[in-house]
Amino acid sequence: MAKKVTLDNLASEIKKILDEYGDEVDDKLDEITKRIGQKGAQALKNESLATFPDSKKHKQRYGQTWTYTVERKRLYTTVIIHNKQAGLPHLLENGHA
Repeated sequence: MAKKVTLDNLASEIKKILDEYGDEVDDKLDEITKRIGQKGAQALKNESLATFPDSKKHKQRYGQTWTYTVERKRLYTTVIIHNKQAGLPHLLENGHA
């Protein structure tokens, strides 16, 4: 049965409903953001394994070290896709001087 709301507590009931909705939206956005990070890292792994057929050792290290980090701020969530080995992507993509 529906809860009766009086004019005195109408504002608090609306606030409670909006807070619950906001929490649900936050949870779904976090889940979607994580899934996008996983798919992006996997796409980079697949692409990098296909890009460097010359060197099997470097290709495997380069392809297998892609990962993602989820940063949650107050107003937004960001996914950063990066390689665990800092200098290797630069050397493989641009060559050695």
